[in-house]
Parts: sequence; structure tokens; C-alpha cells
Amino acid sequence: MRKNFDKLTMPEIFNVLVNASYCNLAMSYINQPYIVPLDFKLCKSDSNGLIIRLKSYDDGKKIKLLHENPKVCVQFTVSKFNKVWTVNAFGYAKVVNNMGLRKCPLRADYLILVDIYSITGRKYYL
Repeated sequence: MRKNFDKLTMPEIFNVLVNASYCNLAMSYINQPYIVPLDFKLCKSDSNGLIIRLKSYDDGKKIKLLHENPKVCVQFTVSKFNKVWTVNAFGYAKVVNNMGLRKCPLRADYLILVDIYSITGRKYYL
């Protein structure tokens, strides 16, 4: 059987993060998965790491789930021609009120800050 994917290098991973138009946030609560598409913005953290800022307009289900279990996976996908690049970023989410935050602004009621501890990527051939 032929392998139909390649692992991405860090420059390729960063290229996917820059070119993705949205992301999918995956959470879990009592062993039940929950995934939502979200708008995002990339920001550097004070420790030179990567923080993903996601926006939420209300304190609905995802905000409640993140308070219960902050472990998340954020997936970014870019497709072009017969190739699909996908990046999975694993981290811990922190929900903050958006009032007064200016460093990396998004128009929303809440920001979900995801501090990444692991990131992987693959390029698939269709």
C-alpha cells in the first residue's frame, strides 16, 4: 500500500497557519467529543511560544466545556489542487473576557487563548 502523506516541516506548518481561513476547535467533556469551527488570530506569547486567539460571542456550550476541561486540539486545513495540508495544535485553553485587551484584538465577547505545547502537520495527496 502506498503512503499518501508527508510530514510537514516547521516552515510548512507556519505556512498553513498563516493561510488557513478558519480553524476547528476540538474539546472533550466526559469522554464526549465536541468540535466547532472558529475564526482565529495567531499571536506570539511572552515566552516566544505560539498562542492562538479564538473568539466567542457568548458564554455557550464551548465556554462551559473549556472551563471544565482546558485540554484542546485546534486543527487548521488548507487545500489546493490535489493536496491538503493539515496542522493539529495541542494545547491548553484559557477563556478571558475581551474587554480591554489590545495586544491581539478580535471583535468578540470572549477570547479563547490556546497555549500550544505540541504541533504536527501532514500533507495529503488526493
